[in-house]
Amino acid sequence: MTITVITVHQREDEPGSLAVSVHADDGSVHEATPAEVAALARTLDAHATSPALPTDDLVRVGRLTMAPAGYRAWVDGEELQLTAREFEVLEVLARQPGEVLTRADLLRRVWGAGPEPGRRTVDVFLMRVRAKLGPAAGQLVTVNRVGYRLDA
Repeated sequence: MTITVITVHQREDEPGSLAVSVHADDGSVHEATPAEVAALARTLDAHATSPALPTDDLVRVGRLTMAPAGYRAWVDGEELQLTAREFEVLEVLARQPGEVLTRADLLRRVWGAGPEPGRRTVDVFLMRVRAKLGPAAGQLVTVNRVGYRLDA
């Protein structure tokens, strides 16, 4: 938790101008008008109340960060909009980075026992995941006639 302290002093040499000291990470001092001080306070409040990236049980592979407990994933800090099944397929790969997993491995670990899905199911899901990964799409590698791997 970060606590930010803003100290405001009336400038004697310039009426209507304030000296603002923000004591957080940099301890900087700035000149500001009362309106600028109010804007600074609103900005700091917005940052303090915005949801932070969870830090417990994160899985990180290259540009990808995953929070399995919340079924959330990010690439370069931008949240991905994955379905539950897309998330699960990606998580299995992310927990074993650089390791090739066959389609059969992924089917067993994500879909489990029960009626067997179509033989191209994994391919279709990973095609969708790759499209959603955007700039990190190159991390998801197809190993022809073998399976898939997620590289850092």
